[in-house]
Amino acid sequence: MNQLPKLNLLTFVMFLTLLLFSDQVMAQELTKKWFPGHYVAIRYLTNPVDESGRALVKDNPYIRGYKVNVVWNEIETAKDVYDFTLIEEFVKLAESDNKKLLIHIQDRLFGKNDNPYLPSYMLGEEYEGGWFNSSISGASYGKIWLPAYQDRWNKLLRAIGEEFDHNLTVAGIIVSESSMNTKTEGYDKTGHHAWIKGMNTTMSVFAPNTIFFQYVNWGFTEDERKMLMQHIVEECHNGFGGPDLLNAEPRWGGITKYVLNNAFGSYYDTYKGIAPICTENQAGGYYANDAKTLFDYAVDQVGVNFLPWSIINKDDRAWTFNDALRVINEEKGRINTNPPSNIIKKTATGVPE
Repeated sequence: MNQLPKLNLLTFVMFLTLLLFSDQVMAQELTKKWFPGHYVAIRYLTNPVDESGRALVKDNPYIRGYKVNVVWNEIETAKDVYDFTLIEEFVKLAESDNKKLLIHIQDRLFGKNDNPYLPSYMLGEEYEGGWFNSSISGASYGKIWLPAYQDRWNKLLRAIGEEFDHNLTVAGIIVSESSMNTKTEGYDKTGHHAWIKGMNTTMSVFAPNTIFFQYVNWGFTEDERKMLMQHIVEECHNGFGGPDLLNAEPRWGGITKYVLNNAFGSYYDTYKGIAPICTENQAGGYYANDAKTLFDYAVDQVGVNFLPWSIINKDDRAWTFNDALRVINEEKGRINTNPPSNIIKKTATGVPE
């Protein structure tokens, strides 16, 4: 497996980055692995790998890597029993194609009236049943505001971080967005804040060499959003982003919703060049505009460093993943590759080296 001794990792990553982006001045030492680029989502939830989609991009030099979903109970098979076999298989697959890997760890289920992907022990009384179903979207959420829930979630993230932090194929770890479509009995906003802050602190400690992306989109007051973003970006040196560059799905009225217009939208401008940004084009993005418009919006306005693309080739959409690939190729994989300042090593005086 593509892995190095811990003491040599950062030196090697700095050297590797210099080689990959030799057309830029990269004198600073980086504190995290840095593999920006276009990524393709080859696994959604617990589905098999999309091998036909993989075949489209495995030899494409403008596709930096793959994104995979991995759900909680696929990793923690019993309380405190962690099985990393599935992630290891995805790492090997990416290595075999000379790609990097973004791992999205998921504890919620969207669009279905079902239980989220929690280990069976989480469904007991200690965790108040573990989950609830949204009356608005049909999504299922874990009861993230409960300290007991947070303890188990953070232990999961810690285990993943410790296992894969020094693996040079793993470019980043993602968690689902901060918001919830609806609340339920017992919901506690202070606990919700603690969930977001706790996992970002956990990953900053136990995966210090790997970019952790906290997705954000809706909810909270302006002061609360400011506090959360300061913790994510400035205190924990993590990245942020969201699941939808834009969304024009018919079920939401077909109204195009852009990432810069959501509740956290202003922070893309605030933290552009300061924090790593990863924002996806998922299914809803294929209903509106065209591939080139979305590409330019992502790279030039949102300022993305990492751009995962869902594989959608359906006749009912305005454009397809094949159109996206054409644009990516024409643009030669253009994206924002300069390392953000929160992953550049500082001297004792706070000035970048």
